[in-house]
Amino acid sequence: MVLHGLVDYAGEPLNQAVDLEEHILRCAQTASGLYLRLIGSDASLLKETEYAYLLSVDRDYWLEEGVRLYQRYNAELGDLSGERIVAFERVTPRLTVTRFASGDAVVVNFGTDDVEFAGETIPARDFVRLRGGR
Repeated sequence: MVLHGLVDYAGEPLNQAVDLEEHILRCAQTASGLYLRLIGSDASLLKETEYAYLLSVDRDYWLEEGVRLYQRYNAELGDLSGERIVAFERVTPRLTVTRFASGDAVVVNFGTDDVEFAGETIPARDFVRLRGGR
């Protein structure tokens, strides 16, 4: 919260997250940046080496998937990256609301069921931006 709107930052690379969906939801909570770690060579060359943790960095697969993920995320939350976060609330153990200086809010549902919040349905394992701070 303290750095948001002052410093650009991102979490771990999408393609190295243990749970991709959970990672995107955590990023959405703060509208933090998304990024990928990619290599242009055959990633299988890294098997059984000290760099085996990089097996998920295959450029051919992740460029297409990363673009798909990024396009939706950026379209919905991209302009919030420069906004200050003014409040964060855990409404339930699985539902959070982050409020930004613009008055907009991002509601994140970590649960497995859809939830009603401020007159909006927040789909399971998804996020919704509420414009104007509803």
